Amino acid sequence: MKGKIEFVVGGVMKGGTTSLRYYLKQHPNLDMGISERHYFDAGESKLPLPRPDIMIGDVTPVYLYSCVEKIYEYNPEMKWILLLRDPVDRAISHYYMKKRAGEESRGLLQAMMCMEDKPQKAYIKRGLYAEQLKRLYKYFPKSRVRLYESSFFRIHKEGVLEDILDFLCVKTFKEIECDVDLTERHIGIYPEVFVDDRNRIREMLMSDLKELRFMVPFDISKWMEYE
Repeated sequence: MKGKIEFVVGGVMKGGTTSLRYYLKQHPNLDMGISERHYFDAGESKLPLPRPDIMIGDVTPVYLYSCVEKIYEYNPEMKWILLLRDPVDRAISHYYMKKRAGEESRGLLQAMMCMEDKPQKAYIKRGLYAEQLKRLYKYFPKSRVRLYESSFFRIHKEGVLEDILDFLCVKTFKEIECDVDLTERHIGIYPEVFVDDRNRIREMLMSDLKELRFMVPFDISKWMEYE
């Protein structure tokens, strides 16, 4: 498959994908391209010329939400790496990112309750992880997918990176610099949100979370707790 994309970091938005790309691009056998290639949803980048010692990856977090079937048609052996964040925090961070960019004028709850489908403002729907994983597993076996919890990744970068490199079947590279703190870039900083508002957002996600707890290799009980 040289000359084609062989793995994607396909989600989730505001989950740590920017940081993961920063670390992976330091590996001499991985070509991560620009921050988000958008190869499958917008065709915004050209792929490098094939080299036998280089594995091409694509970090574009919208893929889990909207591009699974297209990616399967391109490469049915694609490997998926996914960082999942508490979907309440993810939704709020997503909202304030759009707010800072001048692309969102609605109040927080109003925007959440609209349940938009378009990826740019699908604050709730992009956090319905169980729904998205079920769609992914219709096309790709679980052996082609690695799931990590975002906060665990931030604390245990070296171990997660080692597991990812093993999954990709590339050699360990001990010189990856993991000390750079990209939290503000990949998680986002936002004002404190009222507890009642957070609980209402969690309620919108709860049905999906009840399915998700049986689908991921880590404990999400804290994601299901009301405050």
